Parts: sequence; C-alpha cells; structure tokens
Amino acid sequence: MPVHPIYPCPAALVLKPFELLDIHHFGRDQTSLAGESLDLFQERALFVRALAAFLPPEVAELIRASPSALSLQGEVDVTVLFSDIRGFSTFAEQASPTRVAQVVGRHLAAMAEVVRLHGGMLDKFAGDAVMAVFGAPSAVADHATRAIGCAVAMQQRQAQLNHDAPALGLPCIHIGIGINSGTVIAGLVGGAGRLDYTVFGDNVNLAQRLESAAKAEEILASAATAGKAAWATAVPPTSMLVKGRKQPVEVYCVDWKGPGAAPTSR
Repeated sequence: MPVHPIYPCPAALVLKPFELLDIHHFGRDQTSLAGESLDLFQERALFVRALAAFLPPEVAELIRASPSALSLQGEVDVTVLFSDIRGFSTFAEQASPTRVAQVVGRHLAAMAEVVRLHGGMLDKFAGDAVMAVFGAPSAVADHATRAIGCAVAMQQRQAQLNHDAPALGLPCIHIGIGINSGTVIAGLVGGAGRLDYTVFGDNVNLAQRLESAAKAEEILASAATAGKAAWATAVPPTSMLVKGRKQPVEVYCVDWKGPGAAPTSR
C-alpha cells in the first residue's frame, strides 16, 4: 500500500522532543536524564490527549498507540456513506435559527449514535449532512455490510424521531442516503490551526453524488457496495447518470422498510 507523508507533519510535534533528547542531554548524568525523559513523555502524552479531543475516537486510539501514524496517509478499501435532510433549505428559511438548531441537533445526535453502533467513523457534519466511513482508520472486511446496515438503521431511527416529533412541537424531516465502496486515500490533512482525519478520492465523490440523487426516505447504494454486502441480491441494478460522470453507474435502491432490508432495483 503506497504511503505518503502529509505536510505540514504534526507528528513531528509529538516526536521532536525524543529526537532532540540525545543532543540536549548528551553528557548529563543518568538520573537527570531519566527524570527529564519522564517529563518529556508526560508532555507528549498531554499533547496526544489534547489532539485526540478534536479527532474521531478511532483516530485518537491510533495516535495513542503510535504517534507516527499522524504523518501517514495511504490507499485503503472502505465504504463511504453520505446523508442529507431533504428540503432543509426551505425549512431553514421559514423557521427561526433556534428552531433550526433544535431540529438539526436532534437529528445529528441520533445519526451519530447509529453510525457508532454500526462500527463506522463519523467523518464530519456539514450543516445538516452526515459523512461516515466504514473500514478506516481500522480495516474491516465487512465494511459494505456495515454501511448498508447503518443506512437502514438511520432511516428507521429518523422514522422514530418523526413519530415523536408532533408531541414535541417539532416538524418531521426526511433524509436521502448515498453509499459507495472502493479505494480511497485516508489520512490526516490540514495545515496550521486545522487538522482533520478524512478520506478523499473519486469513490468518495460518487457516494456524495448518489446521496444527492436519492429522494426523501431513499437509500442509493452503488453496485460496488451491493456486491460486497452480505445481503446483496441478484436483482439487476438500475443504470443512472450522476453529476460529474460521463458513463451511467449501476445503482441499487435499498429497501429499509421491508423484511431483511435487502437491496432492490430502483
């Protein structure tokens, strides 16, 4: 797997005290050296904990195990999921900012919990949208199955939220979800003052395009995802033209209401 450094490399901030140790302390007595080494170790531990507070828990665990992981990125096989509230712009235009924040906050908190329960990494929130990754930073063989199961559970959880919404004086909202599997680049990216662990590449773009094409209460999964999922059926997919692609892509519409919630033709 090709591995490339990311610049600027935040791992240098973690490892630098140890790299400079022999230079700064050369010739000092062993007792002093041991004491200062402990201080440097504690400082690095504090730095790692502070950095981990701003990163996904899965990435924080990698940092604790090996700070040098901060400086690497590489190709990995994952499944990427995007979801988005349908008609959100119209709702946000008509409702007060406080009400919008209440509705979106309730939705995002529920979706984040569903992603966690299915072993996904919550990559980011973008307004009312959710991006989740399955298979990174820790590789799992069943990432496609997990992602489809997560999408089904997200739609079902939103249906529960909508059932309870009238009693709380809140509007019902509906989401569209897009899923795609394939090779992406995963790693920490950013510069001074901003650092994120994310995935990027054409397969990420396709997942987002499928989400954009999905209707309210719909889950669209690429043939790549359906083919990897344990419950993928033999029903022929539908060909669909998506933005940014010259050739049609094969897409499954995932049934989340019926028994088994297996992919079906759109």
